[in-house]
Amino acid sequence: MKNNICYFVHTCDDYSKFWDGWFDSFQKFWPKDLDWNVYFVNETDEISFSDDRIKQLKTFKTKKEYIKEERQFDTQGNPFPGYGGMKQFDYGWTDRLLNALDQIEEEYLLWVQEDMWLKTNVDSNLFENAYRFVERNDFNVLRMHRINSMSSPYPDHYTETDLFINDYRLIKINKNAGYLMSHQPSIWKKSFLKEIQIPGESFRDNEFEGTERIRKYDDPKIYHLLYDWCHGVPGAATQGNFHTYSYEQEAIEHKNDLKMYDDYHIKRSKYTYSEDELKLSLVTSCYNAENYIDELANSVITQNYQNWEWIIADDFSTDETLQKLNKIQSLDNRIKIVYPKFKKEIWWNPQIHATGDIVCHLDSDDKLLPNCFDMINYYFKTFPEAVLLHFNANKYHGSLPNSHENITENFKDNVYISKDNDSFLEGFERLWYWRSGIFGYLRIFRNLPGLKFPVHKDGDACSSNDGQWLLMLEERGKWLTIPRTVYLAREHGDSENFRNWNARGEAQLAIDARKRRKNIVLDYPRNLKYFDDIYHFAESVYISTLNWSQVPQKVSFLNYNQTSEQENKVKKLFFDHDVNFNLYLNEIDYYFIFIDLDTDSDKINYILEKIKSSKKENTELIFFCDNVNLQKNNRTGEDFLESIRKTIENQGIKFYFYDQFNRHYILNLKNKFDSVQNNEKKSDQNIQLLEHIEEKKKEIEKIYDTKERLKVLQILFGFAIEVPPKGYGGLEEVMYHYSRIGKSRNHIMDFKFLRDVTQRDIEYYDVIHIHSGNFGKDMYDRNIPYIFTLHDTWAKANGRDNHYYKENINCIDKSLFSMIPSSDMKEFFVEQKDKLIHVDHGVDTNFFYPMVEKDLSQFKIICVGGGFDRKGFHLAIEVANDLNLPITIVGPEPREDPANFLTYEIYDATKHKNDIKIVGELYKNDLRNALNEHHILIHASSLESGQPCLAVLEAMSCGLPCVGVMHDNIEVPGFYKCERDINSIKDGVIELMNNYEYYSSDARNFALSRDWEIMFNKMEDLYYRAKEMKIDFPINMKERLVENYERDTNKMITFAGEIIDNSINVDFKEFPKVEIIGSQNKKYDVSFIDDDTGEVLYSAEIQNNSWCGCNIKYFVNWRILIFDKETHEQLLNKKIKYEDKRVYVWFDSKSIGDTLAWLPVVEEFRKKHKCKVICSTFLTKELGFNFWYDQIEFVEPNTGYDDFDFQYRIAWLEKGEYSPYDRKEVSLQETCAGILGLKDFKEIQPNVVVYKDYQERAFSKPYVTISTQSTAQAKYWNYPGGWDNVVDYIKNKGFDVVCVDKHEVYGIEKHMNTTPNNAIKRHERKLENTVGTMWNSHFHIGLGSGLSWLAWALGKKVILISGFSKPYSEFENCERVFVDSVCNGCYNRHQFDAGDWLWCPDHKDTPRMFECTKSITPEMIYERIDKIIDELPNPFEK
Repeated sequence: MKNNICYFVHTCDDYSKFWDGWFDSFQKFWPKDLDWNVYFVNETDEISFSDDRIKQLKTFKTKKEYIKEERQFDTQGNPFPGYGGMKQFDYGWTDRLLNALDQIEEEYLLWVQEDMWLKTNVDSNLFENAYRFVERNDFNVLRMHRINSMSSPYPDHYTETDLFINDYRLIKINKNAGYLMSHQPSIWKKSFLKEIQIPGESFRDNEFEGTERIRKYDDPKIYHLLYDWCHGVPGAATQGNFHTYSYEQEAIEHKNDLKMYDDYHIKRSKYTYSEDELKLSLVTSCYNAENYIDELANSVITQNYQNWEWIIADDFSTDETLQKLNKIQSLDNRIKIVYPKFKKEIWWNPQIHATGDIVCHLDSDDKLLPNCFDMINYYFKTFPEAVLLHFNANKYHGSLPNSHENITENFKDNVYISKDNDSFLEGFERLWYWRSGIFGYLRIFRNLPGLKFPVHKDGDACSSNDGQWLLMLEERGKWLTIPRTVYLAREHGDSENFRNWNARGEAQLAIDARKRRKNIVLDYPRNLKYFDDIYHFAESVYISTLNWSQVPQKVSFLNYNQTSEQENKVKKLFFDHDVNFNLYLNEIDYYFIFIDLDTDSDKINYILEKIKSSKKENTELIFFCDNVNLQKNNRTGEDFLESIRKTIENQGIKFYFYDQFNRHYILNLKNKFDSVQNNEKKSDQNIQLLEHIEEKKKEIEKIYDTKERLKVLQILFGFAIEVPPKGYGGLEEVMYHYSRIGKSRNHIMDFKFLRDVTQRDIEYYDVIHIHSGNFGKDMYDRNIPYIFTLHDTWAKANGRDNHYYKENINCIDKSLFSMIPSSDMKEFFVEQKDKLIHVDHGVDTNFFYPMVEKDLSQFKIICVGGGFDRKGFHLAIEVANDLNLPITIVGPEPREDPANFLTYEIYDATKHKNDIKIVGELYKNDLRNALNEHHILIHASSLESGQPCLAVLEAMSCGLPCVGVMHDNIEVPGFYKCERDINSIKDGVIELMNNYEYYSSDARNFALSRDWEIMFNKMEDLYYRAKEMKIDFPINMKERLVENYERDTNKMITFAGEIIDNSINVDFKEFPKVEIIGSQNKKYDVSFIDDDTGEVLYSAEIQNNSWCGCNIKYFVNWRILIFDKETHEQLLNKKIKYEDKRVYVWFDSKSIGDTLAWLPVVEEFRKKHKCKVICSTFLTKELGFNFWYDQIEFVEPNTGYDDFDFQYRIAWLEKGEYSPYDRKEVSLQETCAGILGLKDFKEIQPNVVVYKDYQERAFSKPYVTISTQSTAQAKYWNYPGGWDNVVDYIKNKGFDVVCVDKHEVYGIEKHMNTTPNNAIKRHERKLENTVGTMWNSHFHIGLGSGLSWLAWALGKKVILISGFSKPYSEFENCERVFVDSVCNGCYNRHQFDAGDWLWCPDHKDTPRMFECTKSITPEMIYERIDKIIDELPNPFEK
């Protein structure tokens, strides 16, 4: 896109003799990279310039004559000479000018005459910045020429400013100056130039009279940039001898230039630098940074290192940022303001204006610590092979510390950098929300030739400039982490990019990088990793006043047990200080003390006594531990770090401490220390920083043309939903395609969780679309108009008495209308069938398509879906067996799920006779491949939500004909309708095999007719219909609430009769909620208080017939306070008691380990509160919980149970509304204890029942049980042959070894795990059988999975092999085998992806993959086996 400025050459036909000279100078000196239109304006003659950049603008002919000049002075007494004493009469001159101005679109023009010939190469950067400066500062005129003989430099004509363009100071032209209406080369605002023109003026009259008109303005805003780039050819104005150039005149102009340079300090002084100093190009792109930029400027200018430039861009701010930048630029001639052509131009590409060796991007709201630039220079010179360095930073809430004395105020955390990444790409590919550990703050790179980064449009998914730099730069060279804190980062809500950060956008960066690297050979690691083995030294100093010191300090590191090589590296890292080890001297300024497993209170006392004997005033002490978890004993509750803190406190030392990423800091910071101040520099700069004002948020809404465009919000369902789904997906797939196609049609299609929906969303979106019936009540309670799509069949499967039916019928009733994908469902919800609309499912035929030509010599059957028995997969297996055809079952395969019982029963009975595979869920790519490897889909479902359903459509789209049951009365080509019995299905399969090509073609053609693009047409019409219906609903907050109150009040009055006094209802069924009902118009203050701490967790003002609630759904010892707003009378002070209340606790997990971990905690909760607990688990019967926990009432899950006063969901939860803890940071039992409010919880062993009929009696020898299988490869013991060795070792001890895993073979294709062949195998059994076998074993060896928990519950000694999770994650009372010296605990550091069988977030597809357990050798297990056997009573005695 062209700039909004042009080069405007103004002439007339009479002066054509000047044109060639101008053109020659233009071609020679005008830069080709300056993207300005060039207009040559004359009357009617044709020009013959051979340059495509020049466009001719024609006006019209006017008559001209010349007489002696009579006017000599203007009204101010300024000389007004003409050239050669002539006055030109051309009264059409301004008419032609105005006509030409009307022909151009640009709003700014560099206006010159034809006799202004270029004489030197034009600085395109200067001209571009000059234009941007004029535009941003709303100047009317910026002159760009020397001070010529006609504009003598009278002192009172000019005012020196503090404005600079590049290194040139601007001079303001005062109103009393001559030639305000100048025809010399100048940038003009077109509207101002036109405004001061009067038709019919001649050239000379225009200068004279125009000047008088400009003087009438209060501030004409005319400035001068003294830049010598062209000269006027003498004689042009008077038709003189234009070949003669007056050297006398040149001398006069040069003299005037020198005077202006001297009087007005036009050029700023330059700094001198040492030859070994790299030049740093600092770059800052500022958007609405007026409140922060001064702090950054001060931290830049006060650096001791001098060889830098600072390029600042105003990124189209809407506040006073530009004015601030102008002031900052005046402080130092190394500071330059540039003006981006479009938003975020400099933000994406900070190097485009950089002239230095190193590019350093600084955020406008952060600041640097002292000596930062010295460090950058040192490390780049020390590591010349590095193209990029990144450092650490300290993060603060809101305001940043102004000195070392307040570094703990508002401190949030340190921007921790992991040392596990071998490349930035590796870090990005395990992307999670805060990008923690991938890179630090202050990313600095070499200014490499040809470096250019892609630009993403504002609002695009990608908002990561630094992410792009890192990924592309590591393709140009290696990088190095410098683990030193040199930067202070501010976390606040104003950050535009923080708000717009998008995980999907950053994931795309990783995808793009993968594509680029297909053609690049790179050696790994890309990280130089030089300082990796001294991180514990570096981390000790992360929040120390040492980072603020400007002079060398004497430092001693104590108790680090370092090698000599490490000592050298530490000295290199802290090159600017005097580094010592285990040295106690009174000259020491800083002691850093490492806390390892051997460090106890006695050792700390010893260290402190030695320090005291040598300590001088203001010595700083920092104690650092890099593994907090190893310092805590979950069984005894002992915290060794707390003991150490008490020891330090007993020594009379005051301290500040904090934890971060399993690290612990105890800080006794300095109150003061010496620092060098560059007084000469400080006085020269005379920095005046503006007072920091209160932060504010400014949201800029995008405004769309909504005439035809829909704005649709789909409400996400589930706790960890993926849209689109990786594997087999139902409603997620539908939601994704609605969004995908809607966006392609220019609609706005967004997703949100219901809890995140705001009043703004209700007003902004045309349609709110929900996909789950259990949202209906919440939507209705909030009075939100919605449409609903029913996706599942649970309501029909469980009957009208089930809560699923009630939930869905109510959701349909309250909706604008609802969609169902099968007409068969319409008759089931007959009461609301007028609100139901049949919308068919679609299929992505571009993704699911026939990939290979089928081999018809061997037909293969496939079944896809969840709920095997309902889908008729057991019947399909029998058909495949009868016809001797291989069959594959794809879908969730938990054997214990009653929905799969019949399928597994027939599978177990016949798997040895036929090729039968149950492969579990597949990702979409794998599913497409599997479909293409088979011929026929069998889908004899007893009930289906869509006709055909998604699984059938995807198979048909791949050319697979189907045999199945069709509940709707429709004919589907390529689909053979059968009854739900073996013979009918068999007939269908035979029919398809005999006429395969016919049915296959029909299947594909039918799928094409159901492509999502076609199916969305109807959905789009329904969205428009919903948009129209929404008009009848209240939209603004007041209207919605009033209608909601009236609706609820009317319901209450109908139920209770006339209400005279307002009544208070406190309800905890969903969350803490207070409702006040009645006819008295009153306002109330309601507070929800944690009675243990006194903290008000939520408060609100409400009135009668309204409610408020606190969205905390975990246990809090609640107290509710209610006051009359007007009288301040306390109406309620209620402490919530649980005694005799009904508390419903439901386990949102089918895992054995989770269930066993959580149930003892629930029992402790029941005992503590003396309440009636109702609990739902998926394993109650199998493990006999109702025997051991007979005071708990157990109910079946998913039955809609609602007879309770309080409820708590127990699940793997992040910290949020359901849990006060992040489950990654605590044990399974502590997760549950946190949700149930049990503080200081101690580990409790669970109890299970061993049913007599299932006890193992087949073995005469003592035996040991093992469990080797798990639910992800990362959880396995991945040492090759390890289990075989362990089994042999145990057998040599005289024991049998029994493997009790559910499956003999488990995993995914190409990664199948088989249980050890030298063990006795007990697989494919009921869980009760497994319990019976484990009951008689002498001990158990397993992984961090459910069967190890079960062994512990049975009172067995457990050897637990782990690495996937940190030791605190499971139970403590075991013999744990864990290697801490390799990468471990990924479960505790990353968001676990259960759908990725090969999940290894730190080292996937590298030699280090699964090193956490590959590093565990059999010998480590032998040691634990020997220990347990020695402790056993003689197992060989009867």
